[in-house]
Order: sequence, then C-alpha cells, then structure tokens
Amino acid sequence: MNLVVTVWLVAAGLLPTNPPDAELALISYLTDHRSGDESLVQLSAHSSAQVRSMAVLALGQNEMPETFATVEKVLSEDNSPNVRQMAAFAVGQMKHERSERVLLARLKKENHPMVRQELWRALGRSGAQNALLAMEQATGLDHAVAITNLGFILKRLKQDPATSNALKNALKSSDPQVRAAALY
Repeated sequence: MNLVVTVWLVAAGLLPTNPPDAELALISYLTDHRSGDESLVQLSAHSSAQVRSMAVLALGQNEMPETFATVEKVLSEDNSPNVRQMAAFAVGQMKHERSERVLLARLKKENHPMVRQELWRALGRSGAQNALLAMEQATGLDHAVAITNLGFILKRLKQDPATSNALKNALKSSDPQVRAAALY
C-alpha cells in the first residue's frame, strides 16, 4: 500500500494505527502537498508534543495567512518548549504582517533559552527595523544570540554591518561569545 492510500485510510479512521505515527505520516503528506491546513490546525492541538511540533512547522511552511492565528496561539500557550521553538520558527517563516510584533512580544515573556534563541533567529530573518532595534539593545544571555542574528537583519535591510554601533561595541565586549558573534 502506498503512502497516499495509507494516509487516506488513516485519516478516514479505517486503518488501525499506532499514534502518533499515523498523524506524523499525515503531516508529512500534507506538507509535501502544501495542503490540508484544517487538518494541520487540528493536529497543532494534538496530545503528542511531537505531532504538535510537526503540525506547526508544516503550517509555517504552507505560509497560509489564515492559519497565522493558530501558530501564534501555539507559540504563546503551548507547554512544551520544543513546540514553542517550532512555532517561533513557523511565525518567522510565514512572513505575516504581524510576525515581527508577535515575535517581539513573545521575547518579552519567554524564559526558555532554546525558544528565545529561535525567536532571535526568526527576528533576524524578518528584516524589520523594529527587530533591528531590539537586537541592538539585547543584553545578558541574549546578547551573543542577538548579535549573531543582527548580521542577517542588516543584510536584509541592505545596511553595511561595519556601520553598526552594536557590532562595533560587541567586538569590544569582555564576553568572548559576544565578540565571536560579532565576527560571525
């Protein structure tokens, strides 16, 4: 039996499965075909964190504006850091008009280092002026991560990294990670 038939039978409830394998196969199929957003929205609330992560990632790849609210909700409410990390990636990938605002707002509330790192990366890919300001003002544990992603945003904004005061100051930092990030 091929994957398409298997996925259809699983989705129809006609084939006994071992969760979450069936759901993961369905997500893989829907991602490959850039379809099934309603199913992906439902799977983003699944009991398995692995299924929720993959569903949110697929929603980000599909880049459908009508599913942005679902990804935003997962980013702000899911109890799994792995799922929130995938949601941060998805928000950045969707390039929605609210992406930057959502990422910056979540950065103020998020405590998990892995999720914070992905929030900074997503902001770096955004190319938005407000994200640039947030990166320049980052301190503490976020400083090296923000400086690393600052280069990406400067390229998107077509600004010469050599003119960035934040990068110049990072090169003078006493923290070797921050100095290394400025050279990246």
